[in-house]
Amino acid sequence: MFIGGIDISVAAVMGVTVALLSFWVQSGSAATALLLAIAIAIGVGILIGFANASLIERLQISPVIATIATLGILQGVGLTCARPPKGSSPSTSPNC
Repeated sequence: MFIGGIDISVAAVMGVTVALLSFWVQSGSAATALLLAIAIAIGVGILIGFANASLIERLQISPVIATIATLGILQGVGLTCARPPKGSSPSTSPNC
């Protein structure tokens, strides 16, 4: 990004981070959960950043194409890892 490229996969990186955090940051003290969440978020960001940089610099793929590919992969990973919602949605009246 420092050289003027564009990263389209930012939202997918955040989605995968949230999916991963839902597994590991569930209980314990607030300070421990916060530190673990920060460490996981930074780790995921660095890992995906290195993957994007490798695609762009080593394989000479356009930054837009590389990050669109990363976006698609991460969306699939996020949907696969995400837990199904629990409970039910509130019923609505037929007059709405």
